[in-house]
Amino acid sequence: MGHHYVPQRYLKGFHSPDKASHIWMFDKKQDTSKHLPITVVAQQSGYYEIEDENSLNLNVEIPGNDVIDKLCLGEQISETEKQELSLYIATAIRRVPAARHKAHAITKQTAPVVIAEYRAEIEIARQSQFASEEQINFFESAVDNVETEFTGCPTDEIRKFIETPWPSESWVHAVFIAKWRVLKRTGSSRFLTSDNPATFFEAYGMNHPDGELIFPLDSNHLLHGSHRRVLNSDIVIIPERMVKEFNKRTASSAHRFVFYHENAGWVLSASKNHPETFKRTTWT
Repeated sequence: MGHHYVPQRYLKGFHSPDKASHIWMFDKKQDTSKHLPITVVAQQSGYYEIEDENSLNLNVEIPGNDVIDKLCLGEQISETEKQELSLYIATAIRRVPAARHKAHAITKQTAPVVIAEYRAEIEIARQSQFASEEQINFFESAVDNVETEFTGCPTDEIRKFIETPWPSESWVHAVFIAKWRVLKRTGSSRFLTSDNPATFFEAYGMNHPDGELIFPLDSNHLLHGSHRRVLNSDIVIIPERMVKEFNKRTASSAHRFVFYHENAGWVLSASKNHPETFKRTTWT
């Protein structure tokens, strides 16, 4: 069994009604849907260091999942519990394959620009004769080595930084200071989740006045965070159309896998939408 990048206990909140140990997994890459045990989805062998896996379970998942249970029951939570869930959500943003993929992509995009700048400076040094041929050759060799490391396999230090599951304090704080609403579904549609469950408008970020975070809590509840005023802290009942809108956002932000309680054909279609096409929520 591999390491889960989406906690098993969290995924159980989206289980199939007829088989609590299973969930429907939709693969947007292969256009398939499968009914699978929760133990085998959203996991990968050797995904974390052993110490990180143990710490995630004890310090993030257990306290965070307890807070999720309270919110879904309509109970009030303390400031400490909000902090615990803020860490859980910020970690959910950091630990998933989507975040790793993006970090690796940025590294590969940035490295060629930096390398090109160094090569230009070396050429200037050669033309101006500020450095000896021996020094020029030394610097060129060093840049060649850096280029090989970045365009091939990243160095251990870069890889470890990219693959750490731990969010920065600023990310945890950004989630914590948002004004939270717990939304409850109506109608036949339920909330879904994905291998990238905590989503926001990346063009804004979380600290922008128009920033908006959504995090499905279970099939019946979703946490909405923004910087707009919240009139009350009770569970807010939302209409079917809003459930569908939030589901489209979550599905479209999935890295590859979407999870739902049943085999619904629209899930794969929703996963092919582009996240940047969605607009912020309008409250009436």
